[in-house]
Amino acid sequence: MNCTDLPFYIHKLNNMLTVIHGNTELMILRNGMTEEMYEILSSCKKSMEILNEMRRMSGI
Repeated sequence: MNCTDLPFYIHKLNNMLTVIHGNTELMILRNGMTEEMYEILSSCKKSMEILNEMRRMSGI
């Protein structure tokens, strides 16, 4: 992997996290929030924030 590949991988990872985040939110709407779901959502949100910062820093 070189620096020119970074935007591609940031985008792919962000897409995967978005799917996980969305599916977790759908589960919450159906079943209510469990502690495990809260942890998943928190981790996804934090990871997405980091990826967005990386995207800004790399000029994507």
